[in-house]
Amino acid sequence: MPNIGIFWYVQERVIGRRLPFKNGECGIPGLWDSPDNHVDFWEIYPAEIGVPVALRQTDYQSVPRGRVIYDERKRATLIYMDKSLFDDVSKQRIRAFFQLEGQKIIWRCDPHYRVF
Repeated sequence: MPNIGIFWYVQERVIGRRLPFKNGECGIPGLWDSPDNHVDFWEIYPAEIGVPVALRQTDYQSVPRGRVIYDERKRATLIYMDKSLFDDVSKQRIRAFFQLEGQKIIWRCDPHYRVF
């Protein structure tokens, strides 16, 4: 079963929160999204997602981040993320964190997830 969630790419590793897509929200028919948002987890629950202590005073938008959604109609995982993460190593680490090996993935750049 595909996972969904939010993530950051910090110090060559992925941190964040993942959950099975059926535990998410289906606000648009067929699209399963995580109810989690980046600002809350970065600022309120940093230890839960593994934010390094040295980065906890930085803005959550200053680190490359993204969101993983599942499209049940296409049977594909959609990964929206900062353009800096479009390389093979980053993609493999994101795929591994969300346990998406063997899944159809559509990688998308999204200005909402750009680093400021």
